[in-house]
Amino acid sequence: MSGYQSVFERKEVKFLLSDEQYTELKRRLAGIAKEDAYGETPIYNIYYDTPYWELARRSIESPQYKEKLRVRSYGIPADTSKIFIEIKKKYKGIVYKRRICAPYYAAAAYLSYGQPIRFERDDSSMQDSEDFIKENENAADKQEKENLSDKNKYGANLQNREKLSRENENTADRQEKENLSDKNKYGAKLQEGEKLSGENENAADRQEKENLSDKNKSSANLQEREKLSRGIENTAAGQEKENLSDKNKYNANLQEREKLSGENENTAAGQSKEYLPDKKKCSAGEQEQILREIDRFLQFYENIQPAMAIAYDRIALVGIDDPGLRITFDRNIRWSTDDLDMRQGAEGALVIAPDQHLMEIKISGSLDIRIAHLLSELGIYQTSFSKYGHAFLQYEAAQRQAGNDILAQAKEREKSMAGKSGIFIHRIKDPAARHYMDEIADDGRVSA
Repeated sequence: MSGYQSVFERKEVKFLLSDEQYTELKRRLAGIAKEDAYGETPIYNIYYDTPYWELARRSIESPQYKEKLRVRSYGIPADTSKIFIEIKKKYKGIVYKRRICAPYYAAAAYLSYGQPIRFERDDSSMQDSEDFIKENENAADKQEKENLSDKNKYGANLQNREKLSRENENTADRQEKENLSDKNKYGAKLQEGEKLSGENENAADRQEKENLSDKNKSSANLQEREKLSRGIENTAAGQEKENLSDKNKYNANLQEREKLSGENENTAAGQSKEYLPDKKKCSAGEQEQILREIDRFLQFYENIQPAMAIAYDRIALVGIDDPGLRITFDRNIRWSTDDLDMRQGAEGALVIAPDQHLMEIKISGSLDIRIAHLLSELGIYQTSFSKYGHAFLQYEAAQRQAGNDILAQAKEREKSMAGKSGIFIHRIKDPAARHYMDEIADDGRVSA
């Protein structure tokens, strides 16, 4: 099980196929994807939920965000077989899956009694863990520098805008003083013209023609001054409009910078949350990080317990040209709420018809156009389908048909299952596994 992938981030698109569609599509996909080395593989899952089935109910509501916890084994496990504990989350159509790998008995002890899982560390895993930490630190440092650079640019732009605003204010002040000076000059010249007019009227010995000439000159001078005054007032009004325009531009630029600063802070926060390694090898450091996430999940959902077993047979195809492409076909999907021990196999009610196949196309980017054309030609259309959600609906319908009170059952389940794993630790018989369990028993955490 060494070298398994522990972190997934991708789109998962689902389709329900008939036998005929499955056979023809698989034939036509021959040049695009090929069957992986494992062939058809039985997959066994134990889904965890609260006594009131909160996670199942949320799954069938198709919200923007949902999450689930499950234990998965490829094939029927033995006591010492490696199995996976997985957290699967879906947000806005993107699936995020994180998982750890541990022996069955260690996973059972952890999920039942909180016994920490001890991951093996060697030089390479330690180095991988250190590299993982360094990558996170380097990414954070880089983002911090980019944010600082943006803030500096924002600060410099703000200073320039403030400087421009002060210059506009100074220009307005100077213009206002010039306007006042021109008005004073105009008033003085107007008084001088009135004085001249009075002298002309009082001078009886002046000729009427000269008086008329002087009046005409005075009127012309007066009109010229009034024209000059209106021009100055219009200039001042224009300058005031320009100042207002500059202030509006400054405010708009300031808002844009503030928006940019906020976006940079959000980007940094998003990167710090979403920065995930994409390595095939899962180091001990990464497993411990994922284990802490599972711890928080178990603490958040109080009294979470094994709720349902779901098993199916899967054929997986991988992309020939695109290694990120993965197509899976699941058949014989069945569920049970009895004897939730995956080492016993899994028989139960069928989720889909015997002649149906659930196909999932798992991609990190856009769907290959060739596959899109094939789906269209064969009349295969996307559907919303959750194995766990549909199995729960069947369980709920069966309980109602039997006349059972589902709420009363949930209360009884909450009471009877508290502190029990449902993985049946007492059935572990392997000598090495029993030695491990005996150590826990000596600590008083579980009865051997």
